[in-house]
Amino acid sequence: MNIENNIIKTIEKYDSISFYERIGDRLVIHSNAGKIDYKMFRKLFYECRKLGYIVRLNPISDSSSQFAYFVYKDYSSANLNVFIPLSLSFISFIVTLVSIYFTSYYYIYVNNFYDTILFIFGISLILLFHELGHFVAEKLNHVKNSFPIFLPAPLYGTYGIIPRLREIFIDRIQTFDFSFIGIMFMLIPTLFFSVFGLMLSKVVSIYSLTKTNYPFPLPLIFYLIFKLILPNNYVILLHPFFIISLVGFMLTFINLSPLSQLDGGFLSISFFGTKKIYYNFFNIIALFIFIFVQLYFLAFLGLYLLLFFRFEPFNIVSNLDRKRKIIYTVLITLWILLIPISSYSNYSLFE
Repeated sequence: MNIENNIIKTIEKYDSISFYERIGDRLVIHSNAGKIDYKMFRKLFYECRKLGYIVRLNPISDSSSQFAYFVYKDYSSANLNVFIPLSLSFISFIVTLVSIYFTSYYYIYVNNFYDTILFIFGISLILLFHELGHFVAEKLNHVKNSFPIFLPAPLYGTYGIIPRLREIFIDRIQTFDFSFIGIMFMLIPTLFFSVFGLMLSKVVSIYSLTKTNYPFPLPLIFYLIFKLILPNNYVILLHPFFIISLVGFMLTFINLSPLSQLDGGFLSISFFGTKKIYYNFFNIIALFIFIFVQLYFLAFLGLYLLLFFRFEPFNIVSNLDRKRKIIYTVLITLWILLIPISSYSNYSLFE
């Protein structure tokens, strides 16, 4: 009872309480104010955690404008077995490297060992930067992340990485920043390979080619640019750097998709907050796009995550600020511009 009183007094320091009740093993404290600043909630959260309890701030129901604090025992301090997640991460990484090698050596650069090594290095660098971004975000936001799962894939070598969190994000701000930083870090090597790859590519007459190869779909933005600038009967001989960037853009498109457990899903839940119907609608749109671009495995995986994995930060109520809402709008526009288009033949591998 003393712990219960201490928790109530702690919450009263930051918010006005109308009443409280106990439902099962949870203490439900109803807010009188209806919302709280995210910085105040963080202070409240850490104070309650010192008492050995976790606090969630949620609507009383999906259609309610009234909010309550749901308080329950914190078991996260228990010792976690890191062997299993570390083993899964290591095995998935090795399988993904093998997948990238076979994709490059037997499909893209047939029997070309030098370009295969370059391709493996480039894709690995993009994945490394993505995880480096999440590592930086962890340190900035004091988030405990677990070992990621690497996804091998046919034709592309990899579908990217699914991050695995040891702890849930505290609020929508923290959720947004963790995902945004990871995406920005992924774009650094991708844009590098794209810019220098285009600079080293050549525009030639189609009649001068002895063979052509079209291994990857183009992002929508490059599809439109190539359609606009290339004259009839001319193609672009793409440098291997740009081929690496195409995979990087594909991974960015996948990662920006508003599906649970992906960075895009974290961004969407932080943007929509308690308006779950809009979040679910964006999930369904992403599934249809995956089917349209023939990424059937990801469509199935996305449906599975939508049905069985629900993610929300501890504080889903406090609003996202205007700056981050504008950034989200830009990122969704980028996601649309990166939709892969495969019905285009005016480019080829560098001979």
